[in-house]
Amino acid sequence: MAATIPESNKTLEIQACIPCAEVDDVYFDKPYCLTPDKMGGDAFVALRDGMKKLNVAAIARAVLFRRVRTVLMRPHGKGLIATTMNYD
Repeated sequence: MAATIPESNKTLEIQACIPCAEVDDVYFDKPYCLTPDKMGGDAFVALRDGMKKLNVAAIARAVLFRRVRTVLMRPHGKGLIATTMNYD
């Protein structure tokens, strides 16, 4: 049974970027605030600022609560919000 549970490495794997105007919030489930680890601050800021400049959101995969989940990452203020999605 333990072999079927994915391991969490606390990373997000970005699959694609889409224009924010194409995001329909009907699919939103739960939002999570994202923060960088101690060594990822510069990359976090570059990603957030690039997404703001291009007005895009990122579709990513992450292990949350022992399941692989699809999340939508969006810039929000000085951070990023990852929202779980209501579809597979």
